[in-house]
Amino acid sequence: EPFQIVHGVSMYKPVSGKQSEWVDDAVDPGLKSKESVERKVKDEYGGDCGAVKDVVRITLTYEKVGDLNRGLKALQNVPDWKLVSCKNKYASRTPLGYADICTIFEIPFMSNDGDTRKFLCEVQLHAKSVLAAKDEAHTYYEKIRELLPRICENTGVDSGVLQKFMIKVFTRVIRVVIDSSLLFFFKV
Repeated sequence: EPFQIVHGVSMYKPVSGKQSEWVDDAVDPGLKSKESVERKVKDEYGGDCGAVKDVVRITLTYEKVGDLNRGLKALQNVPDWKLVSCKNKYASRTPLGYADICTIFEIPFMSNDGDTRKFLCEVQLHAKSVLAAKDEAHTYYEKIRELLPRICENTGVDSGVLQKFMIKVFTRVIRVVIDSSLLFFFKV
């Protein structure tokens, strides 16, 4: 049964028990909201709406972090799918430990008029434990993102620059704590 009609194309939810061996589960967050797209265009892309690549998105989840690579390889082998970008956020986690593998694929589809068109789709690959932590922290992240511009208003401080600085400081603090903990545990 269709769950969403996009430009005249019916999209279907996965059927339970029919998933592929290369993915443990899939989460469909739906299309990115118009408000989120507009905010991203304004705040991150300087008004360039063509830079938005995650309107269509899906999250693939895995019990083990090591299995994310299996999923990425399977996606790269899907006929006619072209990998446009791949960010391995496990290489540089956020201060709160968030990480994923975030990809953008160019995917062909046939429209109702018979033309083959291409669209961009974000595919995030997550360890289930990291995704659970992300969901828990997202409320706080949204609140900070909402309040920071108001706090910086009329101060001459760019809220985007401040947010990046805060992340840099938090990352350093977390690394010092982790390094100190490792020294304590491995002390002879």
